[in-house]
Amino acid sequence: MFRQVRLFVPVGMRCLIDSLALVKFLQKRKLHANIVFGVAIDPFSAHCWVQAGDLVLNDTLGNVASHIPIRVV
Repeated sequence: MFRQVRLFVPVGMRCLIDSLALVKFLQKRKLHANIVFGVAIDPFSAHCWVQAGDLVLNDTLGNVASHIPIRVV
């Protein structure tokens, strides 16, 4: 449902904005998830995604695996 509604938002995909929106969307439905912040070293990049336990909700496993988690909120 979140992905379908996201298509109508006139803002480009951004990991932080989308992760915050997804967590808020889930909270309104009494579901808990965390935002995970990660970094990749070479080349440097920062990224975040939403997880519920070990389940990644808004990204691919390949993209998440290329980043080292440094903070869970």
